[in-house]
Amino acid sequence: MRRTRRRRVGWPTPRTGTLDLICPAPTAMPGYSFTLTLTGAWEELPSPRPHHSPHAAADHALTTARAITADYYATDVVPAPTRPNTILGRPADLPNAPVRLL
Repeated sequence: MRRTRRRRVGWPTPRTGTLDLICPAPTAMPGYSFTLTLTGAWEELPSPRPHHSPHAAADHALTTARAITADYYATDVVPAPTRPNTILGRPADLPNAPVRLL
């Protein structure tokens, strides 16, 4: 008796996940830090190389936000959160990974 084969057409359903992080972020003043709160989501993009590290989206978001806040003083309470929100607040594909940060 022959087995019937399932035919899978197209890409598999992409994985998705959420980001919900709270951690300190550096400032331009030694000894002072911001409290960084990141909330968002990520989705896997169709690719011949599957994405094996769901934490890459969180690492990218943290690295980007920390690099931005390191240029601000602790007293810059308005521009310090505005700049990371401007950059991370829109969908962007991660470099070197088939993942989109939402």
